[in-house]
Amino acid sequence: MKRPQYLTALGASLAGFLAITAAVFSGLRASTGLSPAQFREQVMGGELLPQTRAIYQRAAARGEIDPERIPPAVLALPFDLLRHDLLMSLDAPSAERVHSIVDEVFLPLLRTHRES
Repeated sequence: MKRPQYLTALGASLAGFLAITAAVFSGLRASTGLSPAQFREQVMGGELLPQTRAIYQRAAARGEIDPERIPPAVLALPFDLLRHDLLMSLDAPSAERVHSIVDEVFLPLLRTHRES
């Protein structure tokens, strides 16, 4: 399956965000006493980032996905995995890691919901 446009832009669009987030989270617990998960819940609740939502809206407009058929957990998964990598290494994931998440995890999950 050809990689959709919205996924090839994933690494580039998140690189700056990931670098800043790593710096912020490294001092988060010390300054607020909150874990990254607690902080995220306070700031965002269960919502996707606006940039993430826009990526999926454009993909839907092109007919690449039907967000109504894809569980929110699946839509959040590539970003959750990238966030995990960021928090574990305090460095932006490599392009190879982003491609692995997309090609080996996310696209196969999308296929299962496209066929159901």
